[in-house]
Order: sequence, then C-alpha cells, then structure tokens
Amino acid sequence: MVEAEVAAAGGGRVEAVQLRIGQLAGVHEAALRFAFEQAREGSVAEQATLCITDLPVAVFCPRCDRIVELPQITPLACPACRQPTGDIRQGQELELESIELSEVGT
Repeated sequence: MVEAEVAAAGGGRVEAVQLRIGQLAGVHEAALRFAFEQAREGSVAEQATLCITDLPVAVFCPRCDRIVELPQITPLACPACRQPTGDIRQGQELELESIELSEVGT
C-alpha cells in the first residue's frame, strides 16, 4: 500500500507510516514493529518510522442510546448501566491512516 501511494504521489521518500490499530484487531505491536523493520529494507520506506495509534474498544449501548468506550475488553457491556452488547463501533481497526513523504532529493 505504501509503495502504491508513493507512486501515485509521483515519488518521494517515506518519512513515517501512521497506523490505527484497535484493541480487538489481534495485532501484537512488538511483532508488527519487527515485521515493519524487516519489510522496509530496500523499499521506499527504508528510513521510515512506524507510528501507531492505539484505539480502545467502543460499543453502542442500546439502553443508554450512546457509544461508550470500554475500560477493559471483557465483558462487552456498557460500563454505565452494565447492559451487554455486541454492537462494536471501534476497536477492530487495522488501518493505514497516513504516509508522510518528503520530496525526492531531500
């Protein structure tokens, strides 16, 4: 994805790759960082840093009629009224949020 974005931008050097990762995404951050270090070698992202935004789990509570952030992953229940819910609104993401590029030659 990064190489395609760099090509679409007309080239450049990747300075940073920003990801958004939810608590329920099943991603081990240390393993991801290790894999990024290996994958970036010889690529347009060879000197890039990996920035990760951790996203907490948020669910919709039908009783409170609002989206609430969970202080812990289990149980999937509203922390205010204890209503169980499986309506997950945030926390499963694994998204490429942005790529920071510098111009070619800088």
